[in-house]
Amino acid sequence: MKNPEPLSLYPHTLRRFLFAIVLSCGFANVGHARIVIQSTVVDAAAGAIHTMRYGQSDDETADSIPRRFQDPWCFTMGSTPRVTVVLADDGTTTGLSGLTGFPMGWRLSGLYIDPRPDVNPGIIANFDTGIQLYPVVTNGLCATLPAHVGWWWGFRKIDLYYYDFLTDEWVFDGSWKLPSGQPIFTTLGAPAEPMAKPWLGVLGFACWWGRGETEANSATVKLTEELYGYGLYQPSASGFTRPVVRAGANPDLELLFKEYFYLRAFLNDPQCPWGQCTDFADFLVCMSNSVGAVGLVAIRTRPEALPSGVQFNTSPLHPAYRGACPEPSSFPFVFHSFAKSSALAWDGTHSYPSAGPTTGLSILTVFQPRLVQSWVPPWSGWSLFPNSGLTLNCVTGPVPSEAFVVE
Repeated sequence: MKNPEPLSLYPHTLRRFLFAIVLSCGFANVGHARIVIQSTVVDAAAGAIHTMRYGQSDDETADSIPRRFQDPWCFTMGSTPRVTVVLADDGTTTGLSGLTGFPMGWRLSGLYIDPRPDVNPGIIANFDTGIQLYPVVTNGLCATLPAHVGWWWGFRKIDLYYYDFLTDEWVFDGSWKLPSGQPIFTTLGAPAEPMAKPWLGVLGFACWWGRGETEANSATVKLTEELYGYGLYQPSASGFTRPVVRAGANPDLELLFKEYFYLRAFLNDPQCPWGQCTDFADFLVCMSNSVGAVGLVAIRTRPEALPSGVQFNTSPLHPAYRGACPEPSSFPFVFHSFAKSSALAWDGTHSYPSAGPTTGLSILTVFQPRLVQSWVPPWSGWSLFPNSGLTLNCVTGPVPSEAFVVE
């Protein structure tokens, strides 16, 4: 997504007529001033606002989305957004001098739109801050956001006013309108690593698929089911992840603690979401953690960075296939990667003839026995590694042709 231009590049011209009665001369001197919106700041009067990233650069500071009126917002569900607008005189005043002290005002109004087709008319809440005075910096409170995961369109505008001393009233002098389509995301709580600053593209999936959920476990269940329903699982694909090995180490023997996830390439791929098990696991981790749902980590069934040789044959299963349900088949797996929370497995790569995708099931007593039909010697069980989960490094660069990354 292209970074939106700052508001200062779209200054609204407010032509004020300020009247000063000069008693000694008996006439009114009229001054003209060009007033611009100098800056806007968005925060939360109640609840919390979260910094997001565009996902276009690995420079986290440069990639962070500013908390401005015209940019996408991300709040904890049930928060009340607050917008501060600072107006400024551009110095072109004629006639009267020193505008400070002469009343100028702004007013923020709009509504939240729910884009779901089953919501009619789709208006969640209207808000209107009333006229806020300048030069005193005051805050306009928007309506409280719904208390569940969601993705809203915020249609908003800033009206500018001047105060007419002759009529003793505020006079409307035009609007700065924000183009429609700026998203507002609501999460269950604070996003967590590797999405402590969630990417815009990840929130787009997570807040849409998890919309309406109010509890962490049910939200992650929904995300897993939706990933299975809309994803395309390709076990033999090279995918969008690469293991990390130390310089000089033997990649066939190196233990894997860290993984690169080429997230921008994954999100920009026309078939997204698709890939092998590592891509599904890493993306599920990113989605669940971005909305403050169940805290997940990715893990593998064997410790080598570049494992070789079949570890086990699967039970008949239905791979994720865009909602279709191909005939169940058994597959030889060199290894398998999935998401976990504590001792529970979460896996959107497949379902079974008698069960859906794995959503929070015991790894050793349910998930492994259900997935594994037979072991290939010398294997007789999984060697889950690392136990604390992989450290994911989500990056914006192209997927390398090499099978691993050297650090």
